[in-house]
Amino acid sequence: MKFGLEISILHDDKDVNTRELAKNPELAKAVLADPEKLEGAIVPMTNGKAAMETFYDPLLPLLEQWMLKMPWCLGGDTETVFLKNSEHAFGFEPMSEALQLSFYVGQGNDVEQYILEPVALSLENFCDVSIVAVKQVLELIVKTKPGSDQSGDMKNLKDALQEADKALREYRNQR
Repeated sequence: MKFGLEISILHDDKDVNTRELAKNPELAKAVLADPEKLEGAIVPMTNGKAAMETFYDPLLPLLEQWMLKMPWCLGGDTETVFLKNSEHAFGFEPMSEALQLSFYVGQGNDVEQYILEPVALSLENFCDVSIVAVKQVLELIVKTKPGSDQSGDMKNLKDALQEADKALREYRNQR
């Protein structure tokens, strides 16, 4: 199974993904005009197809939380990323060199209903794909709005990305 992540941004009640933005600078300029107010989603992809429906949340804090979980997952800790706009959460459960990724409705770690049943992935590949996807978003935003990475949520996301990248490099060096 080929795993990927698609970052989707809500613009004028439509999904716009980072591939579309990279191909169309004018669209990117319109969509990414105010990075701090972006609503978006992280959509796991298996074999090039969305593995679940899209759930929107404030995008930069969502991506920051996702990145902040990478070092903990690489260290073997079970983690969750809770959405702010709903009772949904992503679950990350490392098992040796694998990771079970899930998405569910629930309070805390209590699963009421799975939206995405746990899927086993390579831990290293999961972290690598996550880091690449977030880097692409940051690069698109900075290219569209130079200097935007120096304040607020953008700076926090940039810092979290650096921590995740560092943790993945250390993980690879220890193997």
